[in-house]
Amino acid sequence: MYSFSKPSVVEDTAIEILKNHPDGLLSNELVEKIKEKQPTKLTGVNPIKSFYSIIYRRERKREILKIPTLFVIAPQNRKLLYKLNEEQKS
Repeated sequence: MYSFSKPSVVEDTAIEILKNHPDGLLSNELVEKIKEKQPTKLTGVNPIKSFYSIIYRRERKREILKIPTLFVIAPQNRKLLYKLNEEQKS
């Protein structure tokens, strides 16, 4: 059974940041801002890939559980643009 047993500090920080950026942020910009707020997170060799993996797994789990996703992710300039899902902004 799928569930969200642990909150994700990285995901929560991304949501907090994106609330102030309604047009969204590219993955590298968002990861930079997360690292400023949470310097002990995303410290691996490739933090952008780590961020993508965290968000992808959690969004996929939401889809399986039929829960609305938190992010709208769109390719832009060979990077990913992350925005908050309008349904989840409230």
